[in-house]
Amino acid sequence: MIILIEQSELTRPQAEENNEHSQQITNELVLDGGFPFPKPPSQSGFIVPDINSYGRSFRNYYGESKRQKSVEEFYRQQRTNQTYEFAKKMREEYGKLNKVEMGIWECCELLDKIVDASDPDLEESQIQHALQSAEAARKDYPNEDWLHLTALIHDLGKVLLLPNFGGLLQWAVVGENCL
Repeated sequence: MIILIEQSELTRPQAEENNEHSQQITNELVLDGGFPFPKPPSQSGFIVPDINSYGRSFRNYYGESKRQKSVEEFYRQQRTNQTYEFAKKMREEYGKLNKVEMGIWECCELLDKIVDASDPDLEESQIQHALQSAEAARKDYPNEDWLHLTALIHDLGKVLLLPNFGGLLQWAVVGENCL
């Protein structure tokens, strides 16, 4: 899911404003979204903890889990199939932004049907994961409201797994995509 924000409401980084070759951007996917980059942790005081609010460590790809074999197979398929040509095809298909328009909560509700095959530690639906992530961010960083929202919506693109949104395979949508 891509959320469109009017570019005029955003402040562009100074370097881009000075770039004589910068092009006017209209409804095209922009990696930085036009938002200023956050300060490094040393300047902002933002520190990543070793464990989350629920006392669990973060993803452990090397530990023993009952999902380990399936996670390894998932990443094998992903690294095999995510080619440059595949990425170009997906950008062409989904870059049109013509699939659907919906509210964030409506999209979150669709995550109830999805379990991420790339996560060795998580067997819950993605809506549970989204709500837990948002709540953990709120608990650990109560003054960082942008982080609460980011934690809630960070996996909304996984609706591409559902038939109404293309029915893509998990290796095409979830995990650490490199292209």
